[in-house]
Formats: sequence, structure tokens, C-alpha cells
Amino acid sequence: MKKQLLQLLTTALFCLTVRAAEIAVIHDNTITSMHEEAAILEKNIATDRYKISELPGLVRKLPSYRMVIFGTTANYHARIDFKKYHAQFRNFLRDGGILLILDANYPEVLGATIDHLADSKKLVHNWGCGNMENLGMVTPLDPYKQTLFTFPVKGGSDEFPLWLRGGHFVKISAPWQPVAKCRCGHTVIAEHSYGKGKIIVTPLFALFSADGKRFVASLAQNLLFRQKCAKSGVEVRDFHVDYRAAKPRFTLQLRNISGKELEVDGRIIFSENLLPMQNIKRRLAPGAIEKIDLELACARPVTAGVVLQTLQLAFTGKFAPPDLSPVYHLPDRIFPARAKEFNIPVKHRQKAAFSGAYLLTDNQRIAAKINNEQATLITVDLSSLPAGKHTLQPVLLTKEGKELLLPEKTVTVTGKNMKLDVDPRGNLLRDGKLFYPMVWYHVSLAAGVTQKSKLECLDFTARYGYNTVFILSDGRKEDDEFMRLAAEKNIAVICSNRGDHIIKEKKDLWSAVISWGSIDEPEHWGHTPEDVRKMAARSFELDPRCPIFSSMETIHTLKRYAGVTDMFATHGYPVGVTSLDLVSRKLRLLTDLAQQYMFVPIGTVQCFGYPGQPATGYTVMPTPSQVRNMTWQALAANIKGITWYTFADGGFNLPDHKPLYELMKKLPREVHLAIPFIQHGSYSRPSTGDNKVYAARWIKGDEILEVYINTDTRTRSITVNPVPGVKPVFGSRPVMSRITLKPEEVVIWKK
Repeated sequence: MKKQLLQLLTTALFCLTVRAAEIAVIHDNTITSMHEEAAILEKNIATDRYKISELPGLVRKLPSYRMVIFGTTANYHARIDFKKYHAQFRNFLRDGGILLILDANYPEVLGATIDHLADSKKLVHNWGCGNMENLGMVTPLDPYKQTLFTFPVKGGSDEFPLWLRGGHFVKISAPWQPVAKCRCGHTVIAEHSYGKGKIIVTPLFALFSADGKRFVASLAQNLLFRQKCAKSGVEVRDFHVDYRAAKPRFTLQLRNISGKELEVDGRIIFSENLLPMQNIKRRLAPGAIEKIDLELACARPVTAGVVLQTLQLAFTGKFAPPDLSPVYHLPDRIFPARAKEFNIPVKHRQKAAFSGAYLLTDNQRIAAKINNEQATLITVDLSSLPAGKHTLQPVLLTKEGKELLLPEKTVTVTGKNMKLDVDPRGNLLRDGKLFYPMVWYHVSLAAGVTQKSKLECLDFTARYGYNTVFILSDGRKEDDEFMRLAAEKNIAVICSNRGDHIIKEKKDLWSAVISWGSIDEPEHWGHTPEDVRKMAARSFELDPRCPIFSSMETIHTLKRYAGVTDMFATHGYPVGVTSLDLVSRKLRLLTDLAQQYMFVPIGTVQCFGYPGQPATGYTVMPTPSQVRNMTWQALAANIKGITWYTFADGGFNLPDHKPLYELMKKLPREVHLAIPFIQHGSYSRPSTGDNKVYAARWIKGDEILEVYINTDTRTRSITVNPVPGVKPVFGSRPVMSRITLKPEEVVIWKK
């Protein structure tokens, strides 16, 4: 049956698809824009590529294409006058073509591209919106229901997880219509019908993002499918398999949108012999819907192929039942201090009761404990395992006496001589003592950065109570001096090395380095989570004394890449872009993920701005009040280390901004107050009843620390329930059950 399905679909698709190039992709004259997107497209659709300087050649061939994809970065760099070709593009649209514009967060270029072309009101675009980190499902994803389309076909019920960083259109007016929205309700893809064609605009374009490139390819393919449906006069809806019942059901809806009677003649074929081939032969009146609802033989993976010969339409979808087995995670590396009391969190997808657990490793059985009847935590002592790779397999014992084997996973138990260890609470240790990284980020290879600036950063770090510097190094000679001084001052260094040869050559000479191979925003560079794991494993193999650090950008990539390295960071840079509570939203998620994926969570706080540099997107300098506010948001998220970005990066130099410079001299005293509570205390997040005011509470023996943080630019009043005996510190407001916080105010009470 598989062979028959493949042959039928291959024949149908060959007959129904135009073999000449269907898509033209316009990219920059450099290699930075649209090349990889085009490569992904070419795997499935015949695609021609044009440099922006080759626009005249494209215009001559416009009628032969069904779609033109234009990334506004192309026009941003080259500044080609697009206006003189508007007439040709109008004709292209009137004849049914699609113009897909990927707005790479350059609104002025977007306007230059489509002004006078759309003959309509402008789209008002806001890149720096408070919802840009909240992009989620258009509709909640149902694990039992899997759909064909990764982009919502208009009128259908399909879902597309909007994974990308981007803004939204804050003003949509006719004839523009929303096609997709983020879950906060803001338009993220807009369309304008023009003749028989359409202009599609979206800011969901991450230039270096691996997800972004797949998104572009998926969007293009589904727009072409939607166009083909429109030409055939049929709308495909609810094409899915629902696995919730004992016997799953396949459903399909075909709606006649042609305005005239349609004859539908075709076939539905299933793989795996789950159902015989189904014939479709119907006459559909205008607006009529043909519903197909079939019961499959059993809950197995299936490929369904549909060929509608009279409508010149063919499509296929792969469906699989959800995996309901328990889920757990192991870190790639287990550190000595953590091995003594190793906790494995388990998530269950269905109810079950357990009486105990054990762990299989290296053909031996190690006793384990569970925390409750649901076994949401397995605790085991792995300190007897020698350094090296081990295969671990947790086994849960049901109340009925049965054994539930969880999947095997391979981990590396590190040696005893680690430069940083990790304890069961996720705290870092250096030389056997608790270590809380207070890190100054210094982009040492940025244009305009000098050795003098790097040494100033090192001196500032040592002088004012910080303990770590993050630098980027290509192995240049001057870094030998920097590393020697760092070791003398007992300042740790996280080194993002440009090449494995640096680790080989410098691992013994640069004794201050506590982490190599750090990976910054890998999604921008097209690196998958598995790529990052491989890079981390390679760095660790070269120097097995150092844990690996990485930093992620968006909320989605936090979730997707969680646990790929030992220390795992994210940043929230809201000043001049969005509201301050971005820091809490991201760092609270980070510390929650750290419990599940067993990494050390590090928060990066904004300490920079680029006034007068609009291309950066960060034209506003944070005030001292805002940096203090964001720092306490990070602490209140129970983060295990803080990085301040940045001391200097070429476009910004901290000593040039005196008010902020003076704050950063004093701030370590406040951070040092919170560190023992974070490392030893029991932590909770009291509700404030206000989504702009965040709270945290630690109890450490008889000591208590409470924090209330107003992230808003307006005064907020909240009702609290303080622990008796706490008193204000650092000039905070007196202890009361009703407190009013000024804009961006932080209130700290301690007992």
C-alpha cells in the first residue's frame, strides 16, 4: 500500500505541478540574506534566485512566476529604487501572483517597497511591542490532533506555532486583512488582495534564525497551496487524524468557494493498510461542504494522500498518535557534587500510581527514591560511578508490581577536578566553595574596542565586588596579558573562543578560564539544539575541567534549546523597546526550566544603549533606576548568576555614562545581600494581584528576605502579607500590608 500511495501521489504531483520555477527570491548582494531560505525552498519547489541588483532581469520574467519573495534587508542594504517597477508588479498581482514581503524590522524600507503598489493605507508596524516575546500558538496545539498545514490556510482550523522573534502591525485597516495573530491578538501576518493576487507582509522574519528559515519555506509553500486551492475553487479544511478515540478518525472537508457547481473526482489513499483506498466523486453546489469522516483500524502512524484530479489538486499529510509515556531529562554532564544527590524530574502524561523506583546503569541496579505516589521526582546516589560515559535507565515500580522502563539515555560523569562544580540545588561551586557568578560582559572583538578598555573592565570587576568577566577571544597575543592579570586578581573568565585551536593552545596557560566554547544566540546562526550539544561536547572533550555556557534569545528558544549546555542563560533587553517586566517573564521561565532540565540558570541584564544609532533598535539608555530594577527582577527569579551587558562593545562604553557607572560601583552590595538566600533558602513567589508588580520571598533558617518590584512606568498599589519581623533595607518603604510603589521602584525587606 505504501508503494501504491507513493506512485499515485508522485504521478499526480508530476502531472499537476508546473515544472518551471514557481518562486523568485530576491536577496541582498551579500550572502547574509535569503540564501538559506531559498535553499530550503528549492528542496520542494523550483526556485530562482536574484540579487537585488538583478531586479531588472526578474521584472522581465515576472509573468512566469507564481510568487516573488522579497526580504526587506535586501533593499535596506542596496537601496535599489523599487518604485520604477511598480507597474510591472501591479500587473503581476492582478494576474494572480503573490508578493511575499518579509519585513526584517526596517519599517522605512517596508514602506519604500510597497508604497504606491498597494494603493491602500499604510501598515503601521511596531517592532518593539510588549508582546514580541509572547508569540505562541494561533490556537492551542492539540497533541491528539495533527494537521497537514503548518500555516493557517484561510478558513481552515490548522495551527502554526509562531516561534519567531518579531513585532506586530498595530494598525490594520481595509483593504489589509489579518491572516495570523499572536495569542495576544495582534496581527503578525497581513494580506491585501490585489486583482487576483495578494500582497502578504509579515515581520516574523529572523534573518539568522534556523526556525525563521523554515518558517519562510513553510509560509511560501502553504501560500502556493492556498493559491492553487483558490484557482481550483475548493478550500481544504480540517485535514487531520484525531487519535483521542480508541479507534482514531480521519477527517477532511472540501468547501466549494468557486461560486459555481464543482465536480470533485479523486482518491484518498492510506499507508500502513489502515483503510482501503477511498473514492471521492461528488457534485458540490456553491458554498457546499463535503465532509469525509472515516474510522481507522487502529492508532498507528499513517500517511494520507489525496488527489483531486478534476480540480488539479494533490496533497499529502503524515499523522502519528501522541506518545503518552512519562518524560524525563538528563543533563549531558553530571558533576561530582550533584551526583551525590541526583534528582530526576519526571512528567507523566497519564495518571498512574507508583511504589518505588531504581536505576539501571552499566548492567547494575542502583536503588532510588520517589517523592510521592505520582513519582514526579526520582532521587539516586550516583557518586560511585567513575568518570566517563554511562547509560542510565530509570525504572518505576507500579502499585500493581509491574515495572515501567523509561527510555535509556547516555550521560557523561565528569572528573573530580572540575573548575566549576554543581550541587543538587543547581548552585555553582569553585574550589569547593559556593560561587555566584557576577559577570561583566566585554565584547572584546567588537570594532573600536581596545586592550585598554578590556583591562579597564577587568579592573572595575575586581575593584567593585564582581568576580567574573565574559570575553570573546580569537587567541590573540594581548589576551595572554589579560588572562594573566585575571588570574592574579582571582577573577574568573568565561571565554567565548573563536575556534577549537584556542582551547588546545591556551587551556593550561589561561588558568582563569572557567568555561570555554560558550555559544551566544545559536538560533541566529542556524545552529539546531543538536548542533549546540555537539559543539559543547567537543569543547568539553578538549578541556574536561570546564563546564559549557550558552545564551539564548527568545522565549521559544529557551524552551527548545533548554539543557543543551551546563550553564544556560537568557537576556531581557526591554529599555527603549518594551516594558521592564520582560526580564521577569523570561528569567522566571528560565529558572523553572532549570528544575526540569538540570542546568545552571544565568540571567543577563541590560546595561547599555545606543543613542543616535536607530539601526540597533536600542536607542534609549537605561537609567540607573531601571538597571537596579532589572537586576532585582533577575534576583527575584532565583537566578544562579548574573551577567551585565555590557561594559564595552565598541558602540557603548560604560565609563562614558557617569550615572550608570556610579550605580554599578554600588550595586554589588545589594546583590551580595540576596546571594546567600538564593543559594540556601526556600524560595517562593507571593502573588501581588498586579501583573506589573513581581514579588519573591526566601526563608533561610530564621532569616527572611522579601522583594517587591514595580516594573511599570506608573505608580502601583498592592496588598501584601509580610512575614512578621522584616524591616526595610537600602532605603525601602516601611513594612505595611498596603504599599504604594513608585514607577520602577524596588522594595526590599529583611529579617
